[in-house]
Amino acid sequence: MGNQLAKARRIGKQIRKAPTLPVEILLEIVSRADPTTLIRFAASSKHLRRHITDPAFLHHYHADAGFVPSLLIGMFRQHGDDEPYRFVSLSPSTAKLTLQLTTQPPTDAAGGLFDSYIPIASRAGLLLLRRRRCNLTQLCVCSPLTGRYSYLPTMTVEYDFLHLLLPGDDDDKENTGDSFRLLVMDHAYQTQIFSSKTGSWCSITETPGVLPCFDRVQPAAVVLRGVAHWLCHEWPSGPYKVLAIHLGDGHAAAIGEVPELCLRRRRTGPIPRRNFKDLVSTDGRQLGLLVAEVLVISLWTLSEDSKTWGARRVVVNRINMLRSVEPHYQLLACIHVDLEWFGEASGAVVLWAEGAGILVLNLRTNEISQLGGHSEHVLGSFRCCPYEVDLVSLIAGLKPF
Repeated sequence: MGNQLAKARRIGKQIRKAPTLPVEILLEIVSRADPTTLIRFAASSKHLRRHITDPAFLHHYHADAGFVPSLLIGMFRQHGDDEPYRFVSLSPSTAKLTLQLTTQPPTDAAGGLFDSYIPIASRAGLLLLRRRRCNLTQLCVCSPLTGRYSYLPTMTVEYDFLHLLLPGDDDDKENTGDSFRLLVMDHAYQTQIFSSKTGSWCSITETPGVLPCFDRVQPAAVVLRGVAHWLCHEWPSGPYKVLAIHLGDGHAAAIGEVPELCLRRRRTGPIPRRNFKDLVSTDGRQLGLLVAEVLVISLWTLSEDSKTWGARRVVVNRINMLRSVEPHYQLLACIHVDLEWFGEASGAVVLWAEGAGILVLNLRTNEISQLGGHSEHVLGSFRCCPYEVDLVSLIAGLKPF
């Protein structure tokens, strides 16, 4: 017995004295891992977390990872006209994330934050909310993972056209998970940016030249190389074009007119459907256009000079899509599909199919999944705000050491 104890002590000492890997090798290993493993590494050591949250490492990781479907963790849904939005996770793993909004102190006598505000956009773990039933536009930006939130002062421009929530400070060199900028634009193409760093709105920027009169088609923007893109329709009966805003100077331009060739296969009927197309990012470098056609959902790619749309590619067959969902209504009603939202980090496209409810199309695998719900939630209008996080917001939400 004594020899065995002595042997166990010698083995224990050898294990404790085992050399550790250099941090450079550890970072090289974790850079090839999935986001879940990366978060576990960051939670294991303060020293490793400091290196993992370095902007250079995260930029390298994002460039290699491409679309990460697990970064779309859920949606904020409203089940009735007067009910507050509530968070619904997409998988049991994301259900373990504790969202702090429900535990925040009341904002007024009416109750909590979601009793007074509705979510209208999300990006990189941040959520933009607008006050209910208010003549003046009152906005709030919060981080559900950390529980921090900021009420914004009144802006100068008329907030009636476009908005874009951007993580990071004014120079976009650092993202701590809670710092942000908010860009708004009115119908006169005047832009104004709020910075959480200064706590104030900057001066108004006017776009030189004359642009067509657009009515908004796609609420969420696709950001590529410092330029935000919205799919817009030239009012009253003109073509669809891409409205591009340079985030450096706030100037806008109309690019990439969508030819009728891209849209001729769409389903037509007595009730016009506005959301049969959606701007997406194909690989983080090129702008794409998803079109819900009669039998398939197709993808067109914009050329690098932003002048022409490339060859059509079928993403998913409509019949195969219907086979992968459980309809709660007549099957033929599911033919009507609206493209509602695109996640730049997850590569997920959120669809609304009448009779089937909310579907999620994974652009990385072309697979379709269905958000569970009861029959009363699959008819009517789309009342969801998808919530996508990034690695910085996830790490910022970790408990401190």
